[in-house]
Parts: sequence; structure tokens; C-alpha cells
Amino acid sequence: MGIFTAKPLSYKDIFDEAMALRRTLEIPDNMAFPVLRFIEHVIPLIFPEFNFKIVKNHELPDSYASTNPLHGVLSVREEVYVGATRDSPRDRFTIAHELGHLILHGPESIVFHRKENMESIKAYENPEWQANVFAAALLMPPDNVINMTVEEIQQTYKVSKTAAEFHLKNVKKQYGEKM
Repeated sequence: MGIFTAKPLSYKDIFDEAMALRRTLEIPDNMAFPVLRFIEHVIPLIFPEFNFKIVKNHELPDSYASTNPLHGVLSVREEVYVGATRDSPRDRFTIAHELGHLILHGPESIVFHRKENMESIKAYENPEWQANVFAAALLMPPDNVINMTVEEIQQTYKVSKTAAEFHLKNVKKQYGEKM
């Protein structure tokens, strides 16, 4: 069975991509990223061929959302969309994760491999890991969170406690006092 890998990207590479997007959109580092507004109103202006689909829950039985970067299609379950409209941390993260695939994983960055299992893929080549790191950085700017508590991160960026804890740990591990 084949497995997809992505062009290798470090934490810094992915953080830089996410922060460049926030700067381009002039979203302050102390403001929650408007994931739905971005998907519904900004991406279509930049990529007219982009297609955002809200699908019935049963149409994506094994996932909350999916992205096909090759065709510019991002599909989310209806329940995820509704949750995101209500600022559900999990649903906001899910959509930001899919944005990561859309932004990071174009045709030139995905490779098809013949490997036994996902464990044989290095994290920095794993498209799912990359999309998670992108979502975390987009939703919780690394420059800001390093000096915040988990509770402040949750409240400011509308993310879950788990996401805030995990991201803060990774930011401190990657940058420590250098930021």
C-alpha cells in the first residue's frame, strides 16, 4: 500500500508560513484567526477556482474534513462547519488543519511512496503532522504564546486546552528564550 509524504518542512518553516499569512492579512498576533471568514471570503478572491464544500456528515464517514490541494477543494462536515460558526475550538482547529494542507501541500510537495506503515515516515515529511503544526501556528502565533499561560492561550485564540498545552510545549522546545 502506498503512503503520501510531503516535502520536508521544519517547525520553523511551517511557523514562518503561518505567520506570513497572518501578516499578509494584517491579523494582529493577539487576535483569534478568523478561519471561516478566511475560507469563505478571502481564499475565493485569491484562488477563484477554490471550492469550499459543506457536506452532510455521512458524506465524510471517516473524517471531519478533507482537502484536495491538487483541485483546490476543501470539504467539511456540516457539524464541523456549524461548530466553527460557534467558535468550537476543535472545529476551528480542524478547518485550520485543512487550510494547512491547502497551503502547504500543492502538487509539487506531495510524493507517493511504497512503505510499510506511517511509522516509517519521518514527522517532518508527514503531511498530517505538517498540517497540525500549521494549524497550531496559524491559530496561536508562536511569538505571543511563549509568554502566555495555557488559559490565556485558550481564551485569546479560541482553542482547546489540549491544543494550547501541546503548542506551547512545542514552541518552548523549539525556541525557548530566543523569541
